[in-house]
Amino acid sequence: MSVEASISYTSASNANLSVPTGQATAANSFPAVLISDQADIWTYHHLAAAGTATIKSSAGILGNIIVNKSIAASVITVLDGTAVAGAGTIAVITSPAVLLHNQFQSAYHASFTAGLIVITTGLDDITVTYK
Repeated sequence: MSVEASISYTSASNANLSVPTGQATAANSFPAVLISDQADIWTYHHLAAAGTATIKSSAGILGNIIVNKSIAASVITVLDGTAVAGAGTIAVITSPAVLLHNQFQSAYHASFTAGLIVITTGLDDITVTYK
């Protein structure tokens, strides 16, 4: 027997699963799910060293910047462009000299027109999500 179900997300913590009426499923288990809407799928890029990384070389959407491990007094610069020279600044995230917390996430969900570049001055461990 083949059963199709669909999941729709309105936020990361709110998913709606629908199974056709009359289809039995065991408790806490669901049939294979076919995801037809790719709108909520994000690509990620992980950085763990100081330097410049060209994440994407065309237009897109910056999702989140997740700082997995912050380094005191480091700077993360996010640019809209394919080269540092002439690129527009999307964000500059500066860690304080004395860290109050080691991990945080910044949600942007902002479009960029030329490309996505991330520059880090410290050994921050970060993950960038984008489309």
